[in-house]
Amino acid sequence: MPRSAPRVAILAGGQSRRMGRDKALVSWHGQPLLAHMVATARAAGAAEVVISGDPAKYAAFGPCVPDQWLGCGPLGGIASILRASAPRVTPSAAIPAADPLRVPPPGAAAQAAPDARSESSSAAGPRVLVLACDLPGMTPGFLRWLWSQSIAGGWTVPLTPPDRPEPLCAVYAAALLPILEAALHAGDYKITRVLAPAPQRRLTPEAIAAAGFAPDIFRNCNFPGDLAVFGNRQERRIDEA
Repeated sequence: MPRSAPRVAILAGGQSRRMGRDKALVSWHGQPLLAHMVATARAAGAAEVVISGDPAKYAAFGPCVPDQWLGCGPLGGIASILRASAPRVTPSAAIPAADPLRVPPPGAAAQAAPDARSESSSAAGPRVLVLACDLPGMTPGFLRWLWSQSIAGGWTVPLTPPDRPEPLCAVYAAALLPILEAALHAGDYKITRVLAPAPQRRLTPEAIAAAGFAPDIFRNCNFPGDLAVFGNRQERRIDEA
């Protein structure tokens, strides 16, 4: 278990063009999808849950951080969240590149998982678990495990087969902010490309499966019919271990 409780930011400011309406407010099991994601984060033991988006639309769900980079996709929301969490990080700071760490599959040589230590003692600044608002299959147990695997000063991202990063369910250190803001200024909004040279820990599909989690927890909802995939199942309990 992590030594500190997760700090969670839920991205809710997207344009939802394919859904045809604000997906964060789409009803699922009698409540807005965003409310379900907030409840999942709280059930994971989050010390803080904030919403990345317009307070006029989302204040009922929790504290909001307005997007300072409108029209720049999720990268703009993530940078805004990190800037709010660590205002003293200097935009000119540089982060040395590092080879990605990968959690090994079962049977491979074990690599010690880093502790999610007290953020106040970390020179790399705080970390934030960033979560999309449209992952109804996400579980508190996975969020706790992801936080426990996160590294200081870098990016901790799960992979789905075949080794595809899931940047909208990942942990970002505030030390990454200079990289993100430089990319935004340059007009490069693709998260995986922007963070390719940054220190990172990649959680392999094998490691995720060995920890007891199914890949469908990352299934998101882009179209109105996507929610029916989850609607035909029993809703996952938000108190799942």
